[in-house]
Amino acid sequence: MIVNNEKVYLKKDRFGWRVIHPVKNEDNSWNWKNFFIGGSYWNILKLIGIVGLLIFIIYSYKHDISMCEELIRCNAKCPEFSNTNPFISWG
Repeated sequence: MIVNNEKVYLKKDRFGWRVIHPVKNEDNSWNWKNFFIGGSYWNILKLIGIVGLLIFIIYSYKHDISMCEELIRCNAKCPEFSNTNPFISWG
């Protein structure tokens, strides 16, 4: 479909018709805006959120592993203080 001398690409899905934003132009060059954000800035915000969540999960996992390694090294050096469970009271 041509609107204002510009091609508009439509796709039919189960909810009706919607506009799609192809990643390649008619001359076979890449449309980088559509490649990275899918034609809208809301998609880039969703992408940043998902990537941020993944980075947070990886950082949290690495931090937990380093704390466990530190605890194992401490218990190996001082076995008399091996009960490091914070939920068990000493008296």
